[in-house]
Amino acid sequence: MPDTTPTMRTPTTARRLVAEGLGTALLIAIVVGSGIRAERLAAGDTALALLCNALATGAGLVALLVSLGPVSGGHFNPVVTLSNLIQGNLSPREALGYVLAQFLDPLVRPPTPAPTHSFGPHPVSSKPAGPGSPNKSSPRVGSGSG
Repeated sequence: MPDTTPTMRTPTTARRLVAEGLGTALLIAIVVGSGIRAERLAAGDTALALLCNALATGAGLVALLVSLGPVSGGHFNPVVTLSNLIQGNLSPREALGYVLAQFLDPLVRPPTPAPTHSFGPHPVSSKPAGPGSPNKSSPRVGSGSG
């Protein structure tokens, strides 16, 4: 009876570097997006904003490590790559590729909008709505004469 156990192939260097660059870019987007959203949700409470940002960033990092870690090793940070180089887990050539992917990939990818609608609607502006303002409220039903 033949062995039907799936075998894991080692990803090519190009595939590892693309996964590393993509993971780094996504981690940056997660950190920035969660920071912006946490600040808006916390309504000035710095401690709550930091807690929200830390939880969202941690959850995003876990998702990235689970999905891209088996391909690239999940470094996403040049310091982690340097540590792996010093420990002998990476060759200098591989480490250089990782660091270049970590720095260059997020810079050359087209910018994507921050996930502003992920956690609910935008907070209501405290400024009075003027003519043509997107925050202008529609007239209430039943409040008019007649």
